[in-house]
Formats: sequence, C-alpha cells, structure tokens
Amino acid sequence: GYREQLTGPEASHPGREVASGFINRDLFFDRLQQALLRAGRAGHSLALLHINLDDFRTLNESFGYQKSDQLMLKLAERIRQHLRRSDSLMRIGGDELAIIVEMVEDSLDISCIIRKVVNALNDPLTVDGQNVVVSASLGVATYPEAGDNPENLLRRASRAMFEAKRDPGTSYRFYDQQLHIAAGYQLRLEADLRNAIRGGELELYFQPRIDLATDGVRGLECLLRWNHPERGMISPDEFIPVAERSGLIVPIGYWVIEQACKRLQDAADLGYPGLVLAVNLSFRQFHDRKMTETIFRIIFNANVDTSLLELELTESAMMHDPEYAQRCLRELSQLGISFALDDFGTGFSSLSNLQHLPISLVKIDKSFVQELGKSADAEHIIRAIISLAHSLQMGVVAEGVETEGQLEFLRQQHCDEIQGYLYARPMPWDDLVQFLSNRNSAACLQQ
Repeated sequence: GYREQLTGPEASHPGREVASGFINRDLFFDRLQQALLRAGRAGHSLALLHINLDDFRTLNESFGYQKSDQLMLKLAERIRQHLRRSDSLMRIGGDELAIIVEMVEDSLDISCIIRKVVNALNDPLTVDGQNVVVSASLGVATYPEAGDNPENLLRRASRAMFEAKRDPGTSYRFYDQQLHIAAGYQLRLEADLRNAIRGGELELYFQPRIDLATDGVRGLECLLRWNHPERGMISPDEFIPVAERSGLIVPIGYWVIEQACKRLQDAADLGYPGLVLAVNLSFRQFHDRKMTETIFRIIFNANVDTSLLELELTESAMMHDPEYAQRCLRELSQLGISFALDDFGTGFSSLSNLQHLPISLVKIDKSFVQELGKSADAEHIIRAIISLAHSLQMGVVAEGVETEGQLEFLRQQHCDEIQGYLYARPMPWDDLVQFLSNRNSAACLQQ
C-alpha cells in the first residue's frame, strides 16, 4: 500500500517521484496529513494551493483526451521546475493539481510561489506542434488559519479556487481574507516596482563619507529611494526584500551603477574629481551570469575612472557561490573597481575567509557603532575589526555615527572614514552639491 511506499527513500522528500501522471487522491491526502503533522510539530505554517485549469473541456474537444492529458503533464512538469525542493506537487483530478508548500515563513513566501505558478501558466505550451495558452484558477488555504486536517484544507482551497474562477485569466484567491490582502499587497508592490523602473520613480540619494584624517568628504554611498506616485516615499526596508525575491533587484542594481557613473562625471565637472561613489551589490546580482560583462559595458559607455567606483557586498552575497563570486570580483577588480565588505561582523564568515578576495575596505555595521558607550562588547568588536582590517591592508568605514562620543572612540582607534547623521544624512544630488560647496567654503575660511 501507500504506507510502505512513503517510508522508502522518498519519505524525506515527498515531492520527488512525480505523482502528477496518475490521479491518486488517497496518496495526496496521505501526504498532506504527513505535511500537517510536520508543520504542527515544528510550529510552521503550511499552504495548500489548488490549481484548476480553466476550460479543460474545450481542450479535450480540440485535441482529444490523450493530448490534453500530455498538456497537463507538461504543465505539471513546468510548474515543478519553479518550486522549491520541499514543495510537493500532485495531480488530484483530470484538470486539477495541488501543491503542498511547507515551511511558510510569511505571506511573501506564498506570494512568491503564486507568482512562479502564474508565470509558468502564462507561457504557451506546445501540443501537437501548436502553441496553446492555458489559464487556471488558484485557490490557497493555509494551516493553521484555514483548518488543521487535510479534508478541511482542501475544501477551503477549492472554495477559494472557485472564487478565483470569477476573475478573468489566471487568477488566485486566498481562503483567508487577511492573507489575501497581504499577498495582494506584495504582488502589487512588485508590479508597481516593475513600473517604477520604467517610469523613473526610483531616485538615488547620497550619503557622504568623511575621511577622519583630513575631515574632507572622501566618498558617497548611493542609496535607493522610491517615490511612489500614490504612496509617496517607500522605504528601502519595504521594497528591497520584494525586489530581491522577485529578481527585480538585478535590473535595479545595474540602473544604480549607471546613475553612479553619470554622477562621477558630474562630480568631476563640478570640481570634485576624487570622490569615490559606492554602490550596493545584491547577492541576487551574482545569480546573473552576465554580471561582469554588463557592469563592464556600463562603465565603458560612461567612460569614467573606474578607481572611483566601489561596489559594496554583504557577506551573504559572497557565501552563496564562493567560487563564482570570487571570479566575478577578480574580473571586476582587474577593471580597477574596488570592493567594500558591507555589514561586517553581522554575518558568520571570518575575515580570513575573505583575505584572498580583492576587498579594500570593511564597513562596520551601525548596530555595533550604536552600542558604543553602552556595551563593552561593542568596543572590543570594533577594536578587533579595525586592527584585523588594517593588518590585512584594508581600510575601515564606520556606519551610523550619530554622536561626538562615537566619533571620538573611532578616531582613537584609527578608523579611516565614517558616515552617519552626525555629519550628514542621505540626500538628493542637488542638496549634496550644496553640502559639498558649504563644506568647501567653511574649510577655506578656517585656513
């Protein structure tokens, strides 16, 4: 029976052997029961997606039963490629699929999977040499909100699916109203973000980095702001996670590099030729295998001095695929670009892992700087980071400096540069130009 099958080697990965070919509701309920038990034990949420192809009867009439069946298998296979390894996809009816999504952290996880399924459905399938576009209705029910046994969960996912049938094209509905609103919000934010890139709603702000030895502005960190037409300024904390999960961060990242190159040109024209511009690179950027050549092309077209461009990486970006990341960094550093390690000390790697990478600067995360004076640990950590970085010939920038006391400590420890509200908050380009000229005239008066 099914019990023996499920305790075999597949038991650990219930989604492995494609169960989309034959229709077996018992096996499906069995799996859902197991998944619910696991979720209950671990205190996780779980989502059940019920997918029903629209107008399957018409397909049957046009292509015959066998061909429609093949179409269903192709579709299942395509959807499966977009799922995580822990997700289980099964066929539970002639025109129905179910996906069990385990380990759901928040509504973003579910909306991410919905988007992948919807995208898989949007591309045409070929049947008999003909391109066929199918649409489907998705119903989503979550544990614990919508029930804690397989029958209830499926019944509620189906009810949501029939609700979705009322909307034209491929659409989804949640059984739970709040989740529907949250997922809708995430997906809308993502759609708006796509338009924001095209519509010029993104803007760069610049935060000065002050050289402690000369008190001059050594560089600028480029920070992204989104001016939403209806909702006003949306903070990066809200839209960067959406950009990263949807992959939109990749085109946005290139746009930022392009803008930074333009501003390097402007800075030189205004008489600030040595300003370094620092741009954050997302870990998702490394998923783009054309990253180095794209960056190379941007810089080449802009015709800027590459030694003034600095890319900031987090440790997690490096750890995702260390060999590939290392190769990218080497190729880019041959162009003259320098690298800074962002948020150092918050991740798990040690600087020794990083010493064979072409990193010339380490940034101390603001969480440590803000603890200065409150916790002795923060002082020890900062002291250690600075001496370690200096012994590896790397410079150090402290972020989030807000008080004279923090500044004094960092100065004593020979920190190289600081950025923070004590000197300046992030500002648009025109304000920054004003800031630079004010500092310049103040410096002239002091001499």
